[in-house]
Amino acid sequence: LQDGSSREHYRRALALMERHHPRDPGRLEMLHGLSRAATHESQHELSLAYARQALALVERGEVVVDGLARGGIHQRLGNALHWLSRHDEAEREMRAAIVDYERAAGPDHPFTIDGKRELGVFLLWTGRRVEARRLLAEVLAAQARVKGEDDPELTTHARSDYAQVLMLRCEFAAAEPE
Repeated sequence: LQDGSSREHYRRALALMERHHPRDPGRLEMLHGLSRAATHESQHELSLAYARQALALVERGEVVVDGLARGGIHQRLGNALHWLSRHDEAEREMRAAIVDYERAAGPDHPFTIDGKRELGVFLLWTGRRVEARRLLAEVLAAQARVKGEDDPELTTHARSDYAQVLMLRCEFAAAEPE
């Protein structure tokens, strides 16, 4: 919702978590929610601030998380930085997310695959179409291997993103079946 009500609900939930369960990783979920809501409201600096707050909690050891959750924080930071056109920083965070995902759950985990998909789309829109094509082809192959050729959950996004990079590279014959 763009009326600020989502952020208000997340803010209240975060305050309750801080008061009653300060070490609970749920605090990070509330900060993720705040960051996403701020993005939906086009308040990108605020979105970044919430994502950085989440990372600070983990770095200070106030909330203990696994690699998947840490990767999610880096992914959120990457997305927030991308919206602010801070592309070098965004890419570093997106790549850090993938490293965390792979270490925690392997290359075929849905978070790893989707992290690579988001990086591929980022590379596409920042003009690095050769690298984007390679990465999005890898994502589509992994998604098909893990979920099946026609799985609607993520394979559809992977297929669409891959087709988009092919079209922007004027590889129309290859893009058409995707």
